[in-house]
Amino acid sequence: EVAAHALAGCAGGGISAGITYPFLTLIAKLQINTSSSNTWQAAKIVLQSEGVAGLYRGLGPALASNACQYGVYYFWYQLLRSSVARSKRLNTFGTLMDLFIGYIAGCLTVITTLPLFVVVTRLQTANKKARSAWATAQKIGQKEGWRGFWSGLLPALVLALNPSIQFASFEFASRQLSLFHQPLTAVDYFFLGAFSKIVSTLLTYPYQTVKTRLQSKRTKELSGVISALRELYVERGAFGLFFGVETKLMQTVLTAAILFFV
Repeated sequence: EVAAHALAGCAGGGISAGITYPFLTLIAKLQINTSSSNTWQAAKIVLQSEGVAGLYRGLGPALASNACQYGVYYFWYQLLRSSVARSKRLNTFGTLMDLFIGYIAGCLTVITTLPLFVVVTRLQTANKKARSAWATAQKIGQKEGWRGFWSGLLPALVLALNPSIQFASFEFASRQLSLFHQPLTAVDYFFLGAFSKIVSTLLTYPYQTVKTRLQSKRTKELSGVISALRELYVERGAFGLFFGVETKLMQTVLTAAILFFV
């Protein structure tokens, strides 16, 4: 059963990442590049300088990374959940235990798969002369050592809260909706899923921006989360942490729709 959940996670993650990849590229560009004032301008710059292929830079490694991430997460989540289910004492925790298991599974997934996403981020934010994924990984290893592959680990661990926030938002919204009509339909669950993804995205997006900046290494002075936040505030002001969030929301809702039908 654990293996089945892991394979389902891999399939859903890979398909959704492939379809929404141009959004992910533009989000990364917006998060590190101050020359683009909105999504359409960022897309125009990429198309003019690199063509359509520029929107899909690093697609192969990204598909592998996302499929791996979803698969690893579902594996850890189901494994931990099964272990907890065998303990009668822990069964009484209910939703709180589900949130805790989700976060631990997310942290284990981050630690396991972060090197893959560091390589993908470098490819997404590089110029048109960017190397292959293997060459990019070799360059990181040579210049930054093994620590370079875990750049942005702290904000990434904070982002591991995303599934837990999504789950809590989903449960709260579904309880409120159940007060008006029952039973809930498939359409209701779709919109509940989209709503919970939007809530979790808005609450964790600033950490994603910081993580992308740390992983891209476009600014050598960045030594940690505080320096990344300081630079972002100087460049874009208080709203800089949410720059490009509208593109992320579009990608999030589209991903939720794809996973719903897969």
